[in-house]
Amino acid sequence: MDTFSDHEDGDPAISATITLAGTISEPHIDQTGSVTLLIQLLGMKVFVVWPPTANDLEWFSNKYGIRYGTIFEAALQRLEFSECIIFKQGQYEHLGPCYIHGVLSPLNSAVAGVPVVHSNLRSQADMTMLWERGIVTRKKSRTIVEKATVKDIKCWFARG
Repeated sequence: MDTFSDHEDGDPAISATITLAGTISEPHIDQTGSVTLLIQLLGMKVFVVWPPTANDLEWFSNKYGIRYGTIFEAALQRLEFSECIIFKQGQYEHLGPCYIHGVLSPLNSAVAGVPVVHSNLRSQADMTMLWERGIVTRKKSRTIVEKATVKDIKCWFARG
């Protein structure tokens, strides 16, 4: 049974990404503990997706969370088992926990994402959350942007 994530008020936790034609989103991970149900609302996007293999996660571990720089070309050369998904308006797809993906937007487009939790994914979600925890705990130095982000998060939780 799928369970859609929601906010405290019961509204679904839906996000949307709207991009102009020519936009490139560098390889990243949306969630480590849940699946994302992606729904193409407008236009078209090309997703390049890599599963969370040990090799891919090891390569990506020192790039995860970087807010600048380009790694798309290196990811295409280094990561294994890539899949290209041409995502047209009206299509939907599940993106598994910790799947690395980069996105090309050849047209003006919009995609919605909804986190989904399912009991069949527990072992994969546990493994990928442990991977993420290891990265967070071993990273000793932080950039100015990362420090400001952590400070903002702590303030937000303090207001609670």
